[in-house]
Amino acid sequence: MKDSPTNKLDVVGTLITPQFATSVTASCINFVIIMILNFLYERVAIKITDMEVPKTHVEYENKLTVKMFLFQFVNYYSSCFYVAFFKGKFVGYPGDYAYMFGKWRNEEVDPRSHEPD
Repeated sequence: MKDSPTNKLDVVGTLITPQFATSVTASCINFVIIMILNFLYERVAIKITDMEVPKTHVEYENKLTVKMFLFQFVNYYSSCFYVAFFKGKFVGYPGDYAYMFGKWRNEEVDPRSHEPD
């Protein structure tokens, strides 16, 4: 007997949960933003270094390398610092919740609520 398409969809439906889909989507968006900012930061670093008018090519390369390192460090690790130190700190407290754009409440879910019974 052939498998019906609904059987295959049921398997995918149990593997792809809303939490998984949200996590993958957020990761992809983060990747795209990092790549765009990396391109922009490279251009900014070159412009800033050109404005300094270094005297030698070696001095130019050294200054550009430092700027590129700092920009890339901030770009690649800012999401890690956000999750470690800032995420969940701005939700407010009962009776005085923080709202984004005055409309959406910044929700925080207790990780224990996802544990199996």
